Amino acid sequence: MAERLIKSILWLVAGTGLGYGLLVTVTPNEENLKKKLPGIDKSPDSLNRKQQFVNVLQSASNSSQPLYRLNKESIDKEIRK
Repeated sequence: MAERLIKSILWLVAGTGLGYGLLVTVTPNEENLKKKLPGIDKSPDSLNRKQQFVNVLQSASNSSQPLYRLNKESIDKEIRK
């Protein structure tokens, strides 16, 4: 009976240690996330480009011309406003 209890406790400790070891090795840090996920970049330049894109979408929603009909020149003109 006692040796079954000791064996169970050893397996519990081994399983918990293995789980914790996997957790530590698999959890990504901030540098790995920036490498793997390009959308996580929070630099001012990327935020500015996102705001410019939102501005183009807003101006397209207010105009009578559909968004898919906008050409590159009109989009660049909207961004430079």
